[in-house]
Amino acid sequence: MNILAIGAGTAILCGSLVGIYGTEGSSSSLHARAGTPVQQQDLSKVPADVQEQIKALASANPSERVAAACALGEMRESAVVAIPALIGLLGDDTKVDRDACWHKGWRRDKVDGINDKTSPGQQAAGALARIGRESVEPLIAVLKSSDWRVRMNATFALGIIKDERTVDAVLGMVNDQAWQVREQAAW
Repeated sequence: MNILAIGAGTAILCGSLVGIYGTEGSSSSLHARAGTPVQQQDLSKVPADVQEQIKALASANPSERVAAACALGEMRESAVVAIPALIGLLGDDTKVDRDACWHKGWRRDKVDGINDKTSPGQQAAGALARIGRESVEPLIAVLKSSDWRVRMNATFALGIIKDERTVDAVLGMVNDQAWQVREQAAW
């Protein structure tokens, strides 16, 4: 059941509910997108493939950031070390073609320009949800961010993770000032 919910959540993040997300301007800096600077980590003991994807999260190319977040999500628990970098990406709403994440035969439901865009922030939320329980506390912490995009994506990820700590956190966002956050909390 968890895998089904996470798979459905990832599909949604890949653009099936793109209309939910606002189109206001994207954040200008990768650092501090979630309201806190991205922490520098000692990656010397981290597997090379995880290191490579963490570095790609800081790429100037938003499609590369999306692809890296998707790849880290597929790594699930083995990508726990990427949580701080993924949290730092939650406010990045730069729109890119969702094809950056479509691979391994995933079903595509692209209808005349609908559902064809995603963002690094949406994909970071999906990756954090797929990583699972280790993401809960960092996600709860950023629900206080001044950036509604961070709160929206964090709320989405928390709604997918099956953990008792997420319930009160998500319910608390039902009264958020931004409708996009409230919508994710009610979803």
